[in-house]
Amino acid sequence: MSKRRSSRRIANKEGNKFDKIIKENLEALLPALARKVLGIHLHRMENLPQHKIQTTRELEPDFIKLAYTDRFPEGCVLHLEFQGQDRRNTDSRMLQYVAVEFHHFQLPVQLHVIHLPQRPPRHTTGTVKFEGLEFSYAVHFLGAMDYRTFLHSSIPEEVLLALLANPEPMKASDIIAFILRRLLELTGDKDEIWKFINQLKILSLMRNLQDEVEKQVEEMALSKNLIRKLKDDKVYKIGLEQGLEKGLEQGLEQGLEKGTSIQQLITVYRMHEKGFSLEMIAEVLNLEPDKVATFLEQVKNWHAIAAELKSGIKSIDEIAKKFNVSPLLVEAVKIERKQD
Repeated sequence: MSKRRSSRRIANKEGNKFDKIIKENLEALLPALARKVLGIHLHRMENLPQHKIQTTRELEPDFIKLAYTDRFPEGCVLHLEFQGQDRRNTDSRMLQYVAVEFHHFQLPVQLHVIHLPQRPPRHTTGTVKFEGLEFSYAVHFLGAMDYRTFLHSSIPEEVLLALLANPEPMKASDIIAFILRRLLELTGDKDEIWKFINQLKILSLMRNLQDEVEKQVEEMALSKNLIRKLKDDKVYKIGLEQGLEKGLEQGLEQGLEKGTSIQQLITVYRMHEKGFSLEMIAEVLNLEPDKVATFLEQVKNWHAIAAELKSGIKSIDEIAKKFNVSPLLVEAVKIERKQD
């Protein structure tokens, strides 16, 4: 029993972390959340007289505002709850919220629960029925939403939610690469990006992707300044030892631009294998079509290079020379084989 209580306390602690990130970002997230997740067109919002409602026990909603919407032009109570775990008492708790809020404010209440875990909720049904009572509220499962709903946003806080969405048909590692690239585009070479990277690390716990996020944060070449800010330049040092700097120079001769990352090549290969068109790859990765065409020309040798690497006879430079490709591509194939 004590072990069960201990695991429950840990789950509560982790759930609170995720809730905290969402709440911190809520002001920036709300317009997009309302439109894309809740299906609400907000005209404007105002603060309600008080957030904490005194009852026999104190109720403190995650988010509550007076909102004016298409459905309620005269105003309603908009209440959002962010659920980091599937609790058995959520339905009864939501009924209590709505009853108290309607009594207190004398306004219609729009209650939405946003479910953050990877699996759909089992205990949170969105309904309570018994005798003459019938109560329902909206439950939104982020894991069922397309990652592109959030990825292409111009708001960094919203881009983070792509990690909690459905990654199909991509691999989760590819989605992480997309998110990191998008965060850099939106924040630039600034300290601000580290706030979002740290939040991404915490959110990754909910999808068991913390190791992949840590790995990609270390590997990505955001900029010289950001690389210096890593706790250690482990990946950069390894790259020098393996001759990647030389590989970059040779890559120029083979048609790969300086600044091309190994992760870019891996992602282009994976998308191409899944049947994505050149135009779609360019759009998702925010690359020029000509650059994607160059990548595709290189990755057509992927399987042959993988076979050479598997034999273990030739070096990276020898394989690159044999297929007339950049050593950077051979390194990408090597890393992708390890990931699989």
